Amino acid sequence: MVAVLTVAQRVTRTASGQKCNLLTHLVCAKHRREQSHHLYSHLSKTRILFQSLQKKKPETAMGNSGNINLLFGKKMENSPLAGFSFGGGTSGSLFGKDVNQEKIGAPTFSFTASVEKKEEIKDENEEDSEEPPEPVVNEIKEEDAIFSKKCKMFYKKDGDFKDKGVGTIHLKPVADQKIQLLVRADTNLGNVLLNIMLHPSLPCTRTGKNNILIVCVPNPPIDEKSPDTALPILIRVKTTQDADELHKIITEKKAAL
Repeated sequence: MVAVLTVAQRVTRTASGQKCNLLTHLVCAKHRREQSHHLYSHLSKTRILFQSLQKKKPETAMGNSGNINLLFGKKMENSPLAGFSFGGGTSGSLFGKDVNQEKIGAPTFSFTASVEKKEEIKDENEEDSEEPPEPVVNEIKEEDAIFSKKCKMFYKKDGDFKDKGVGTIHLKPVADQKIQLLVRADTNLGNVLLNIMLHPSLPCTRTGKNNILIVCVPNPPIDEKSPDTALPILIRVKTTQDADELHKIITEKKAAL
């Protein structure tokens, strides 16, 4: 009887030990499942956060190391991109912002100012290359002149010939069969440089290659201090033939007076 009880007690203790082991195993398995589920949930959240950060990374050109300052909240005043204007996006660091904020827009650059400056420089260079327009002179014609040629007039003072100006010499008949010698400046007003009447005693000589020399009291006066003093006047025409023709006509008209 004692032996039976002893066997029964052993069986009971064995069954109890097995039951405890089974309960312990179940508790450990449940704990491992909870840890696995917690770890998987943490990894999922980490992946979602990383994907959000990747989507919100600013599309900024990283041409050199100076541009990395944009990602760490530093101002870009000394950056090579500081001269450009940005059409979108926000300043500051990417880190420390809410991951749910709006996506930072890509920067847009403005080259309007430099293009306008280049066009202004181009226009200035074109204006400099243009030649100034030549002045238009409306020559006053003497319709009844028997001789008209371009000339340059000089007068002698203090032993040297002084330039009086460029114009046109005319020989034209007037009343009482007299001949007028008229020199008009090549201007729109046609200023009179010399206006005299030929007379038989008027000295007139041929000199140099294309010059004639006369001595007369100039009208209008050249020297205001001595308006009645005769001065040597040199008339220079373009060619030798013009000078010969002018001298011949003056000589012939003087003889006919």
